[in-house]
Amino acid sequence: MKVTGKLEKIEDQSGWQEFGYGSMGEVNGTRRAYILPFANQKDSMLRTIRIQTFFEYDSWGRIKNITYPDDEDALNAVKTK
Repeated sequence: MKVTGKLEKIEDQSGWQEFGYGSMGEVNGTRRAYILPFANQKDSMLRTIRIQTFFEYDSWGRIKNITYPDDEDALNAVKTK
């Protein structure tokens, strides 16, 4: 995915985080990997925990739904008059 002018990936000693963007520039998802220093050092897959979070927005750019790594949805009820 080609991202122009947006933060795409952060890496540090704890792992990395990637960001996905929608057509209006909103963050529509994040992927995070944590590297566990105490786990099996021979296999990097065994020392990494990966999680994903997804975001949905309404037509006004307000967060409508967040899907957490355990597939739980947090619906945001927006008051309208």
